[in-house]
Amino acid sequence: MSSPIKFTEKELETIESIRQEYTFLSTQHGQLCLTKFLVEKDIADNLRRYELLIAKEQEALKLLNAKYGEGSLDLSTGTFVPRPPASPIQASEPIA
Repeated sequence: MSSPIKFTEKELETIESIRQEYTFLSTQHGQLCLTKFLVEKDIADNLRRYELLIAKEQEALKLLNAKYGEGSLDLSTGTFVPRPPASPIQASEPIA
């Protein structure tokens, strides 16, 4: 049977330092994965809210268009200017 060999203090410190670095990196990796997940969730939530806002805007424009017709709105004054009706196209006389 072979006799046990005792590591030096420096060898033990090196091994312990490597073990601590593995522990740190594993923990940091887990934290980064969690942060990435939360950011991706926030992005998805933001996109969903953006889509809802677009639908809300389209519905509001549809209602305003039905009420006032087409035109332009000056938000600073609250003044709506209706678009003038299109003039009918007149048929030109044939060239003889």
